[in-house]
Amino acid sequence: MNITTEQQIDGQAAKFLREKAGQSQRAFWGAYGMTQSCGCRYEGGAVIPTPIRTLIFLTHVAGLDIDASSEEGAASLIRLAQLQASERAGEKAAIGQKLQTVMGHVKSAADVLQTV
Repeated sequence: MNITTEQQIDGQAAKFLREKAGQSQRAFWGAYGMTQSCGCRYEGGAVIPTPIRTLIFLTHVAGLDIDASSEEGAASLIRLAQLQASERAGEKAAIGQKLQTVMGHVKSAADVLQTV
């Protein structure tokens, strides 16, 4: 099974990932705060809530270690978020520059139209 997006995480995909990891339903679903019986329902076709689908994707497909139960784990997640934010800062600046350029053209066009 080739899972490439969070939207593809349904009961069948979750079961595939659980079995691939060699985990029981109790261990797999318990990591997300779910009971074994709840996980059984999801694997049987019940809709998995989006936050749980996202966590399953991040841990079992993207391979992220998501553990906020300890200070070290939480600090690691915060560092990851900061890294992601710093990477996007450059993208935001470039978009801001383009927006300023476009707005300058719009203002120039408006000025020309007012003189006509």
